[in-house]
Amino acid sequence: MTKNFWKDKIPCWKLLGCSKYVYPNCIAYKDRSKPCWEHPSTQCGEVLNIPRQCQYCRVYMLYSLTK
Repeated sequence: MTKNFWKDKIPCWKLLGCSKYVYPNCIAYKDRSKPCWEHPSTQCGEVLNIPRQCQYCRVYMLYSLTK
């Protein structure tokens, strides 16, 4: 069984309020073995135009030390 980083956590797509039309196409949703900030790109930057400054993201601040 593949590791699920988001197990027992609120996933990034829910914390950021991603649309049901956006998050299913995101690599962070498709590959849950690692957190969103470890993927080279996500829908945050590609579709939502959120700058890739993970260190300032609330998801990163909440979970980066819990890995």
